[in-house]
Amino acid sequence: MKQTFIGLALCAILAWGVWQQRPAPTHSDVTHRELFALGTLIQISVAGDIDAAVMNQAQAALNMLEQRWSVLGDGELAQLNQTLQTQARAALPTTLHDGFVAARQLCLDSDGRFDPGVGDLVRLWGFDDEDHFRDTPPPTPQLKAALQQRSSLCDSAIDAQSVVVDQPPARFDFGASAKGRAVDEVMSLLRAEGINNAIINAGGDIKVIGQRAQRAWRIGIRHPRPHDGRTMLASLNVHDGEAIFTSGDYERFLIHDGVRYHHIIDPRTGYPAQGSQSATVLHSSAERADAAATALFVAGPTDAASVMQNMGVEAWLLVDANGDIHASDAMRARVDDLAAP
Repeated sequence: MKQTFIGLALCAILAWGVWQQRPAPTHSDVTHRELFALGTLIQISVAGDIDAAVMNQAQAALNMLEQRWSVLGDGELAQLNQTLQTQARAALPTTLHDGFVAARQLCLDSDGRFDPGVGDLVRLWGFDDEDHFRDTPPPTPQLKAALQQRSSLCDSAIDAQSVVVDQPPARFDFGASAKGRAVDEVMSLLRAEGINNAIINAGGDIKVIGQRAQRAWRIGIRHPRPHDGRTMLASLNVHDGEAIFTSGDYERFLIHDGVRYHHIIDPRTGYPAQGSQSATVLHSSAERADAAATALFVAGPTDAASVMQNMGVEAWLLVDANGDIHASDAMRARVDDLAAP
């Protein structure tokens, strides 16, 4: 059974529902705008009015980032990956340099749980593009070969001009951090335009600045297995400069012979990570929150606390494969209405 990308849009709808349930602000209205980029619906809500020119700038920035970091097409990352199919060294465009450096550090901090070096594995599973989506898992020999020859970003060398991998062919996929990086950049753009109270919802992943009518922005965390009419796992107030990102096995997956195979690949095994249903991270950096949510999901309940500590994340929440909830003290102090296991 094939599931497409509707999970991302549903995340946005659920988070939107939490905002809409709040009483309307009395001192200012909220202006909502919708953009589409990075394969998902991106909603920007501003306390007060927002100039159309600012939205045009945001859309242009998102389009540029999508083209730059896509594994498809002829953008900078796609061209770099093409070179790495036959060569161990590839020229690193200045537009990608900071992202590669940041992602390599995140890879090291997570002890390889987050690793953009899974590009060939993601492609083999068909999760790189909706047109490639599979109905069955890849053949085991192909998976073993791809796992054996893959090059980790943790082990790659990066200088001002180039990136060097262990061996070709290599393929990098920044699907687990590029959205967070884009959200950070768009928020910086809004601040530069004098907007001090706004929220960005990128397919259910959130970053805020300021407040909504003298109150914190309030959002909901999706329940990975909605039941008894409950779609939210918890809700919380998100404060100025904070980002909250969730990785879940419900976003992109296939079910074959009764087994769910989702898009969050464990770099160590080449298979979808086992042991988790969803992982949520709160941090000031959307890019780090994005990567840390993936790392937390891959880490599972046994290694969750140590991996999050190494990544500098204090507030995190994990729903394991059995539906049990694991959360840091910092996150438990922030959430309301936490669902029962």
